Amino acid sequence: MKKETILIVDDSPTNLHVLLDYLGEVGFNVLIAQNGEDALQQLETVVPDLILLDVMMPGIDGFEVCRRIKGNTRTQNISIIFMTALSHPEDKIKGFEAGGIDYLTKPLHHQEVIARLNTHLENQKLQEQLKAQNLRLEQQNLLLEEKNEQLHREIAERKRTEDVLTESMKQVELAKQEWESTADSLVHVICLLDRQGQIIRSNRTVEQWQLGEVLNVKGKTIHELLHPQCSEPSCYLRIFLHDSKKALVHNRSYEYEGEDPILRRHLDIQIRPISVNTARAVHPPSSTSFAVCVIQDVTSRKHVERDLKQRTQELLLLNTLSDSLQRCQTEKETYAVVINVCRQLFPLTSGTLRIVNQSQQTLYEAAFWGNPPGKIRTLDIDEAWNFDREQSPIIPSFNANSLPRDINCSADSHCQSFPVRISGEILAILSIDFTQCSKQHTEQECQRIFESRHLVITGVVEHYALALVNLRLRETLQRESMIDPLTGLFNRRHMEASLSREARRAQRHNTSLGIMMLDVDHFKVFNDTYGHAAGDIVLRELGGLLRRHTRAEDIACRYGGEEFLLILPEASLLDTRQRAEELRIMAKELQIRYQENILSITISLGVAALPRHGINARDIIHAADKALYRAKHQGRDCVVTATFSH
Repeated sequence: MKKETILIVDDSPTNLHVLLDYLGEVGFNVLIAQNGEDALQQLETVVPDLILLDVMMPGIDGFEVCRRIKGNTRTQNISIIFMTALSHPEDKIKGFEAGGIDYLTKPLHHQEVIARLNTHLENQKLQEQLKAQNLRLEQQNLLLEEKNEQLHREIAERKRTEDVLTESMKQVELAKQEWESTADSLVHVICLLDRQGQIIRSNRTVEQWQLGEVLNVKGKTIHELLHPQCSEPSCYLRIFLHDSKKALVHNRSYEYEGEDPILRRHLDIQIRPISVNTARAVHPPSSTSFAVCVIQDVTSRKHVERDLKQRTQELLLLNTLSDSLQRCQTEKETYAVVINVCRQLFPLTSGTLRIVNQSQQTLYEAAFWGNPPGKIRTLDIDEAWNFDREQSPIIPSFNANSLPRDINCSADSHCQSFPVRISGEILAILSIDFTQCSKQHTEQECQRIFESRHLVITGVVEHYALALVNLRLRETLQRESMIDPLTGLFNRRHMEASLSREARRAQRHNTSLGIMMLDVDHFKVFNDTYGHAAGDIVLRELGGLLRRHTRAEDIACRYGGEEFLLILPEASLLDTRQRAEELRIMAKELQIRYQENILSITISLGVAALPRHGINARDIIHAADKALYRAKHQGRDCVVTATFSH
């Protein structure tokens, strides 16, 4: 397997060697540069997979190096993560504007470095897979467009054939002998009719259609030829022939096109008048040709037109599916999108969409349409793993044994389940019941329908797989951007946005908003005594305590260093102080195990509330911070309420 290449740019030799050794041990190919000029020079010959870039360097700083890399078409797609001790939001925004994708705050934590590297490298791989998938879809679209063009050519060719037939009919009217030699070679039934609508002569196609022998059809009407056993007065053919006589009297042609329920063919029937000279028209003999009837079997053409229309509709629906999935902000929104498109793509069916819960190794039904049978609604996770096999795109016949191996089929071949997966991992199962569709078609027609729709179903599951992966990746990145990795609490950036939002909400609803600011007493002495590893454990345990003992609507954040801030919506100042006292006592009783030592801590807390101590987020933080300062000077391990603000 190819190793990913990481370029580390840092003016600190210590940082370079620590990262070089650590990243090399976990399997990365590592390059180093001690300044921006050295990094840009190396990039002229080497294109790494990702760059760890220090911000503060002599000469060209990290932001300028990033802008130059992004301005070069050869290196503009390289992902860049800044390494800096700067934590101000403006510095981060400046880095993102320069083209960076993430920040690592010094001092670096090796596990965090590896986690973020793997996350962004995996993101790059998924983006490459997405591009490759889009390319395959474009190729499929080109293939479908070629087929559509071929269908258009076939229709045009059939139209030209019909034009040839029209010209042949003109020749028939000029000479019966020429008509006989020409008509017998055509695939359409052609009959000469007298004034009573009886057949005078027919071409030999009647025999090919198994309507009777040429000599025996003479004297029959067209209705008797096509529907010999029909006695219904409301028969469409009987009505058509009656109406055509009225048109022929006025020297007009008459035509009908539609499905014949007896012959089970789609017919185009035309009756055209034949002109005779005036002298003969005064007393025409009964055997004189009065009209010609042309009966065409256009079933194949209709199938082509129907298939073309269906392919066009399927392409439109797949495009709609892709666009709708891209607009979804959550995975739950995608369920209705997929179900709605499946309902339109596969009429006369029912089905269900089941999602794989990877953490619990279970399947749950997210949505369904129609009335799917229980055998596809109770598919369990063990059955789902049967899909994890190599795919086969060919369906030689419509039965369970010959279906592709990525399709699970019921014993009666009417229910199929399709895995939605990416990189071999099953994300969901789309199951469709074709029972109602099968009842209305023969086995051969069912096979043709299923084969034509297999590509469509493949398109649906591939579109959905990419959408699920993108949404889950977006949620993961969004969560990582809000969470402090050490304590598991919200970070300062999320705290500032949440506090502003909750302050505005409290003002709109005229409610109180409690704020609690706290930090660990003597934390610097604690670090100097036991080391930073112990300090990290203390912060992590305190973060866990805050998570366990806050309400669902409360927002617990790491403010910075050993300082924490809690936002308590709709909490009065009295409630906030009482909660602070409870947390102070629980923190004091906290037993933290480090190596062979049991460590104890105390915390100091400052509390304030909106609107008593201010009208905006900045005022209330300032009030809580001053109260915390007073708590420190009053001996620590206590709770102090901010003074009243005028």
